[in-house]
Amino acid sequence: ISSRNFDSEVEKIVNNIIPGCKNLYIRVGYFYFSGFSLIAESISDKNIKILVVIDSDASKEEKFNKNTSSSKYLQTFLNKVDKDEILDKPDERDAYFIFKNKLKNGSLEIRQSIYKDHSKEFIFEYTEENAKVFNSPGQTLSGSSNFSQTGFINNQELNYLHAEPDNFNDAILDFNQAWDESSSLLSKNNYEEFEN
Repeated sequence: ISSRNFDSEVEKIVNNIIPGCKNLYIRVGYFYFSGFSLIAESISDKNIKILVVIDSDASKEEKFNKNTSSSKYLQTFLNKVDKDEILDKPDERDAYFIFKNKLKNGSLEIRQSIYKDHSKEFIFEYTEENAKVFNSPGQTLSGSSNFSQTGFINNQELNYLHAEPDNFNDAILDFNQAWDESSSLLSKNNYEEFEN
């Protein structure tokens, strides 16, 4: 999947792969709301875990101070929503409320890696029924795209979609290990702070 055909391929993923999934695991350098809004409707009923890289400009103390990182991330996120006037744009406003609802019901969580992780991988875990149909637990998309509109649409990017079960199993194992060692940024636990 290259910049040449990326729009149509992302559309295929949104229309053909995501509907057959129960969980999505996203491991990227950066997450921007613009990426979420592009696929929000298709993931409204899915469990989503997003793992982002640490801020390389942050001090060592900030990197490991969970409260500082969480509060700073939340404030940056809300400032960006405000600056980009997301609530004034119908499509993005709908995506914003999907985001809030998922955060509130616990089906969305964003965590921060404690390592300088430059991985970019989207892991699509099938429902049990689809895993039987496709004889695989899911698929992975690996490459250069971050979870943003520029990563999906604007930039020159190169990504590979892997349907092999072994690739999925390795990817989910690596993701879970990194997830277990990460710190929470946005989750059901700090939803009230998000709401205020």
